[in-house]
Amino acid sequence: MDIKKLTTGLMITAIAGCGADSVNEKSESLYEVYEQSEYNDDVSDAQKIELNSRVTGHLASPSDFYDWYAFTVIAGDTITLELSGEPETDFDLYFHHNLQGQIGASEHDSSSENLAHTFNEDGYLYAVVRLYGNSPEGDYELVVKTDGVGSAGNKIEADGQTIPNLFSLGHTLYCYDRMEGGSEAVFDYESSNWYSGQCQGDYVSECKFTSRPVIEQGFSGRNRTIHLTQEAVDFLGGHEMTEQSCKQLKQENKNLTYAYTAF
Repeated sequence: MDIKKLTTGLMITAIAGCGADSVNEKSESLYEVYEQSEYNDDVSDAQKIELNSRVTGHLASPSDFYDWYAFTVIAGDTITLELSGEPETDFDLYFHHNLQGQIGASEHDSSSENLAHTFNEDGYLYAVVRLYGNSPEGDYELVVKTDGVGSAGNKIEADGQTIPNLFSLGHTLYCYDRMEGGSEAVFDYESSNWYSGQCQGDYVSECKFTSRPVIEQGFSGRNRTIHLTQEAVDFLGGHEMTEQSCKQLKQENKNLTYAYTAF
């Protein structure tokens, strides 16, 4: 995949007031994804998602103004971004390319925003949701869809293989917890926050990744584990493909080490 080729053939549209209906209509063809709020405030920590996903997130001032989501497109794809938010909120929507920067924007006096792009070349893209000015905090739904012409689908590329992204699984299929400074916490997807505790359930494997210490920043590292059900492993294509998806987390962040264990 040569993302540097993405210099022509881009069609951008921004339509005021569109997208809210299609966001709120639940579709079985969309993956349900929850914001990883600890990581996705800027491009360096963009949360990986698959195409054809519905993301539930939250923005609040004074510190949480942006949420970044990253995904891959294939030549021929038309990608549609549809955003809706709670009443009285004012969220904006942006499309960024990893080489070209911002390539599209939808900014209106509401949280109903819509963008559509058609690509002639492969690329690595970001959808960005922004809380505008003094808008009240609130929840939003972002739908990222492809027409599938380029066959990007709901996959990511790694080592020549097409594999699903772990964090695109429905949260009922896995549990996410951490150990940091002797304290345990489990991530709650409904509230997008960490709470004291650890994952409890019938899991058949785990993907464990550790952040290396960054001494100059006073960061001692974290141990995090994704616990997967049998249904999750089956969806990902078995333990071998699940391990590849776990490994991909490390490839996307060089500051991580990883280990995959099947019970």
